[in-house]
Amino acid sequence: MSDRQGVERRIDSYFSTIVTMARRGAIAGKTGSWSEVGARAEKASRAWRTTQACHPALHAHFLEFELWGQILRECVLPDRQRMFAASMHRIGAEEARDDLADIDALLRIVCPEDHLTPPGTRARAKPSLDEFAVLSQLQEAERRGTVSSLDSAYRATVNLAERLGEDMGASHPKCEPWPMLTVSWILTRALWETMPKAHRSTLACIAQLEHFRRHAPEEREPEFFQETPHLHLPRGADPRWPFNPAWQFVPTTQRGEDPLDPGLEPWLLEDLELSVRQGIEAAVRRKRELDQKLALLASGGPIN
Repeated sequence: MSDRQGVERRIDSYFSTIVTMARRGAIAGKTGSWSEVGARAEKASRAWRTTQACHPALHAHFLEFELWGQILRECVLPDRQRMFAASMHRIGAEEARDDLADIDALLRIVCPEDHLTPPGTRARAKPSLDEFAVLSQLQEAERRGTVSSLDSAYRATVNLAERLGEDMGASHPKCEPWPMLTVSWILTRALWETMPKAHRSTLACIAQLEHFRRHAPEEREPEFFQETPHLHLPRGADPRWPFNPAWQFVPTTQRGEDPLDPGLEPWLLEDLELSVRQGIEAAVRRKRELDQKLALLASGGPIN
């Protein structure tokens, strides 16, 4: 789980705690507008989830794009990086057409070529001091048991949520469905159209394992490309956007493609390239042995 995702979940818990404490104060008949504070906290919590926080599944795509960009730069040979980048931008123009500007920032993240950082995208410091203030105010509200102290905790939580929203806006645009899903498709298609299956399958495996290691270290290591990290969806999050990462579809064999043909020229750095070609050689030997056994079986001969 990323630091930002962890703060998002804690903000949800802070708002929930304030609502619970407000209800407890109202039921106990304490003096003050407990119900009003609780209602405002519930409203602020809904607004936070719908207007400021990225949808967890869509933000997971953003994290995957960052990872793919790093993998392509670190594992693919420089001349092949340029070939892939050209293909990706061509496909992006085809898929997005007049809306290319809406996905350009995301394409820059995935693209292995260096791009100038757009102005105004400098990431701001995490609001750790603001979060400390929330915890301090919640402890004070619990100690004093007054509606005014709980209201102070509510205001501190709203401030934390707003600061995190500003931080997210500074580091990347809010994760929206069409740009995220479009760039995921562009990445997949570019890998299909440029890279042999064995090479892109290797990169997909690296992407999946590294995504789990960075963002879901508490989960077991995946065994199949279909496996994705468990995402916590807060109440009110749109359930229509599951996390279907590119690594699921990148290894798919395309029509007319020979999955055991690595091509004449290398794609990856030396150690990775050697591993890929050794794997293909072993698969070719197994296929040849199976074909020989099937031929003997068809002819009625003995199978050793």
